[in-house]
Order: sequence, then C-alpha cells, then structure tokens
Amino acid sequence: MCRLTFLTLLASVTACADAIDRITPNPPARMVARTQINKSHCIGEAATAICSRIEIVWPQNNDPWLNDWLTGISKNELHTPDSLTLDAAATAFIRAQAQQQGVQGSTADLKLHWTMLGEVGRYRNLLLVRDAQENGTAGRAVSRRFYVLDLTRHAPLDLPDIILPGQEQALQVLQRRALQGWLERNRDMSPDAAAQQLASLAQIPADDWAISRGGLVFSYAAYDIGPAEWGLPLIYLPLDVLHGIIRPEVLTAAGNWTVDVPRAVAQ
Repeated sequence: MCRLTFLTLLASVTACADAIDRITPNPPARMVARTQINKSHCIGEAATAICSRIEIVWPQNNDPWLNDWLTGISKNELHTPDSLTLDAAATAFIRAQAQQQGVQGSTADLKLHWTMLGEVGRYRNLLLVRDAQENGTAGRAVSRRFYVLDLTRHAPLDLPDIILPGQEQALQVLQRRALQGWLERNRDMSPDAAAQQLASLAQIPADDWAISRGGLVFSYAAYDIGPAEWGLPLIYLPLDVLHGIIRPEVLTAAGNWTVDVPRAVAQ
C-alpha cells in the first residue's frame, strides 16, 4: 500500500503580492492521492505580504457519493458549510485567515489530508489528518479523525451502531485497560501511576475508531488523556476480546481486513 504524503505548497513572494488563488492540475489517474485544492491568498506588498495557504488531498476515486461526502466534511473543517463548492469554501477560508493574521488562533497554513485505510465488503476506513500552523502559537497543531463508512447505507458508522446491546460498559473496561498499557509503554508510567491518571478522568472519549487487521483501533485527541505533549494515543483491541461486545459482521470484516492501521498511522 502506498503511503500518502502531503504535497508541498510553494508560493513565491510575487505570487503573494498579487494575491493569486491557485488550483493544482489533476495528477495522473494512476496516482492514489489527488490534490483537490491548493491555494494561497496574500495581503500587502511583496516584502511584507501576509499570506494564508490551504491544501486538501484525498484518494482518487470514481464514487460520486464519496466525493460529495468528502467535500461536505472538508467544508465543515473550514467552518464554511454553506459554501456552494469546496473551491469557494477554501477561498473564503484563506481570505478570512489572511485578514486575521496576527490574531491568535487564526491559521497561516492548513493541510487536510485524507487517506483510505482499507475496505472489506460494505465497510471502508478513511483517515483525516488536519495539520495547521496557527498564529500566536509556538508550532503546528496536528489532529486526526477516523471515519468508517457503511457503503450500503451511504453513511458513517458511529460507534454505538456496532456495539451489541448492553455491552457499552464492557467495551469501556477494555479501552481503559489498553490505555493503561499505552501510558506504561509510551509515557514510562508505573501501573499504579497509569491507573491513577485514568481514574482522574471523569470520561474518556471513545467515539473515534476504525477497523484494522484482526481488530479495532481507538484514537484519542490531544488533552483527552493528558497534556498535549503526550501526542495522540492510539490503542488496538484484538478480535478475541471483542466477541460478544461488537456486532459479528464488523468482527468478520476485521478478520478479513488487510491494512494494519496502527502501523499505517505510524508511517
């Protein structure tokens, strides 16, 4: 499987001065990734121009519903859901961000990178990585979000949809146990310290998940488990602990899944 990488956006000073909005040509159809949007917008003279940039990449495909869905979610990420097109949404976003440059929380450079991480039967995994350089902060803000699509229903599959009745608590116990192991391995915590850290959390979000080879993965955002410098925890639960908790058809798909999601994300 090819690993998708962000295409580098290069904007010359002259292009910034002229406030040029640019869309990259479509790459050959054989390519896995396709750049949908590649734009920049600048305000001011060349030497002191203030610019905002955006790049959106998602898998090449011929599915009209999937492209419409990706467009809708991407527009939501730009906080411009009412824009008629993705191009219009991107233009509105970068113009607004360029005007707010210097204001903490405004975005100087944004990349939305979609990757497909496997498909079996009616189920397809998609991963969205949001990489933003925000003004007023020391560095980049990177987040990720998994989506499992039900191709029969033409809709995302939420976690409650796959849990067998009455098994929510059992799944939470497994997640906490796996998170404790993650803290011990990745944060060099003792078992007692890891258990205390999890006990201090009133609630642990559990709705960001994906199907992986031989099991399910659960992803956590910055601050879900601890400080931002702890990164984005990812845990894996194998099939043998999920029987009787997760719907059999999802476990069957996981048993036939070819993509090792934790390894793909780590790359």
